[in-house]
Amino acid sequence: MRQQITRLSSVLALTLLMGGCAAQHTPIDPGKINHVVLFNLKDASMTTELMEDCDTHLKSIPAVRTYACGPHFEMGRQNINSDYMLGLLVSFDDEAGYKAYLEHPGHVTLVEKWRPEFSNVTIYDITNGTQEE
Repeated sequence: MRQQITRLSSVLALTLLMGGCAAQHTPIDPGKINHVVLFNLKDASMTTELMEDCDTHLKSIPAVRTYACGPHFEMGRQNINSDYMLGLLVSFDDEAGYKAYLEHPGHVTLVEKWRPEFSNVTIYDITNGTQEE
């Protein structure tokens, strides 16, 4: 449980740093819904290929407002969770855009290809504000 709280705290801190706090003025607006995926692969040597596939498939999805994909960044800080190989952040303007992303052939192809290669996947969906907005 403590590990899950630490992981969620890290994800929330990342989102806030990327402009997720509605009261904060920032030039980066990640969108109303932010989909965070933390991956571990069975074969670590496939990390670059997964990043390339994310770039190929995600840029073709119109509902994706922005995305970032890359490996864990190690700073030597003890309070940062580092138990994943690759992180993905995908942002959407609204729930309809997120649903369109989930059904888009680019997303479906990506998931179908890579699901067998995952040893672990953790997913967080975070709103930028409240769900009533």
